[in-house]
Amino acid sequence: AEIWKRNLKRLTSVIRNLLDLSRLESDAVQLNREEFDVAVTASHVVENFAVSSRDQEIALRLESDPGEIRMRGDEELMTQVLTNLIDNALRFARARIRVAVMRGENRGVRIEVWNDGPEVPEHERAAIFDKFHQARRPVGGKGYKGVGLGLAICRRDVELHGGTIEAENFDGGVRFVVSVPDLEAQENMQAPRQLSAAVGSS
Repeated sequence: AEIWKRNLKRLTSVIRNLLDLSRLESDAVQLNREEFDVAVTASHVVENFAVSSRDQEIALRLESDPGEIRMRGDEELMTQVLTNLIDNALRFARARIRVAVMRGENRGVRIEVWNDGPEVPEHERAAIFDKFHQARRPVGGKGYKGVGLGLAICRRDVELHGGTIEAENFDGGVRFVVSVPDLEAQENMQAPRQLSAAVGSS
């Protein structure tokens, strides 16, 4: 019965990710521009992984800059980014995962998700964000290996915010770094350029 339940859960996750990625790639997604505290959002996501990380004997820790870390963006998509990054980390971590939320540039945020699993070869670091790509890292993590959609969804979510996501080998493991500018600040920076272009074309 337990094996059946695990297989059903995995299949449900794959179908959900396929639907999410299809929706994101259709350009039909409209960002909900709302102000929210990213640190609070991250704490809720980390909380959701408390049981699974404990079952896998993984120490999952959240760090953040003091005070509120507010940004204007789509909280649902940022929740999805954090969820997929932590889920990915659980698949490879040996004993530790560290999530950090910090203030970024232009009122945006910087999110880091680090795990102490095997490093990613340099030639694979960009490819791991492609659909259906599976990193061929040595055996070491305790979680199941997915079908290669979670990180592709992360990249699309981040790009919709005008941000970037990268993977790098760091501190004996792998760190994913997300930098997302605040949507309102981003629009304010773009407006003068658009005005200048209009004036120059007259």
